[in-house]
Amino acid sequence: MRLGVLLTPGRQAGRLSRLAEDLGFESVWFVDSPAVFGDPFVSMAVAATTTEWIKLATGVINPVSRPAALAAASLCSIEALAPGRVMAGVGVGHTGVVVLGLRRGRSEQLATYVRDLRVLTGGGEVTTASGARQRLPPDQPDSLAVGRSLPIVVAAAGRRNLKIAVEQADEVLLGGITDPAIISRVRAELVAWAAAAGRPEAAGRLSITPSVFLARHRPSLDELRWKVGPKSLAPALSYRRWVQEVYGDASPLGRQVQAIAAAYASAETSAKRGRSEHLDRYRGYMSRLEPWQVELITEELIALTAVVGTPEDWLERLAHLERIGIHRVILSPIPSLAEQTIRDCGALVLPHL
Repeated sequence: MRLGVLLTPGRQAGRLSRLAEDLGFESVWFVDSPAVFGDPFVSMAVAATTTEWIKLATGVINPVSRPAALAAASLCSIEALAPGRVMAGVGVGHTGVVVLGLRRGRSEQLATYVRDLRVLTGGGEVTTASGARQRLPPDQPDSLAVGRSLPIVVAAAGRRNLKIAVEQADEVLLGGITDPAIISRVRAELVAWAAAAGRPEAAGRLSITPSVFLARHRPSLDELRWKVGPKSLAPALSYRRWVQEVYGDASPLGRQVQAIAAAYASAETSAKRGRSEHLDRYRGYMSRLEPWQVELITEELIALTAVVGTPEDWLERLAHLERIGIHRVILSPIPSLAEQTIRDCGALVLPHL
């Protein structure tokens, strides 16, 4: 089992990345919501110069706000600082585009994006939809490390994007989901698609980014609401269809997800519209709960999206996740708990894996 950690960009990036490396984490991933948290590539550059071997990844970039040639240039710039350590986490976009008032990318854009990133970072040439030919210069190694097709990890929840991920990417990322039954159902389909594409090994590289809280005692539900709740609601919505298929709408979890969807629809309808609408909507994103969100954080939701509890609870949950096909868990603490989570996990969990 490999452990990574998802960080929000910022001046703590270098220090926390070095701490994660010192404690034995395999990778550090940086959120790409620049209008909310700042630019991930700036933090990756700092992390590249303060660490020696830990892998550095975007978590995740998208084809809408970061066109392939621009993204490839940024990735290859980091690769020049940290040779052999860069991974490209990609998806169709969430806050990275919505907070700017833009629409998420389509599945066809994702497929093209994965292909173009692979070609461009490998030193090849691509042609855009408008007919423009794009290529990165291979003769500036001090600026751009071009020539190694960087590993690509695709984050997806819906079937079309999951199929693209297993057919084209090096790894598949299942966002913030930890439910064994849902993971097993998704993985079964990934295995079938990978076999049909002649890439059976692709289904064996499956990562997740759960919300997390590590405690020396068994935390109460009220405590967990504030420690993992801000990062548990979005995955529940993303995997709503899988919940319906696996458990049914009448199940406790099915009703829970329906309640979350209805609450968000109501909040959208009553939201004040204005020039700052998109930014206001994500103020406090992944950091705190709005009053109307608190009661939505239930035991069922936490079980669906999080790894929580004592070190013993963590080790049991991680072992189970590994048995059902997860090879990397990317811890996703709320920003205020990032350092403590890295320290506690490094001291109490990693030595036993």
